[in-house]
Amino acid sequence: MPIYEYRNDEHGVSVDLHLPAKALPDEIVLKRVRVPRSINCPRRAPTMDDELAQGYQKLEERGLLKDGGPQSLTTRQIKDAIQEPAAKE
Repeated sequence: MPIYEYRNDEHGVSVDLHLPAKALPDEIVLKRVRVPRSINCPRRAPTMDDELAQGYQKLEERGLLKDGGPQSLTTRQIKDAIQEPAAKE
């Protein structure tokens, strides 16, 4: 669905809405929802320990973390695994 911008110059606000092109009105009346759907709380920034653990997990899932443990890996392999984006679940 395309995103359309609607403005209210009287209040100085603009709103982006996902609307089907077939039902595209020129004006829209908006009412405030009393209860928000979600509250955005910032996540705690990952520590180096968290990132290292995620890197080791990625290497283990690929079968690279075997009998030798983390000591058998090169620094480059570990850094590459840490820098990869996390897989979506």
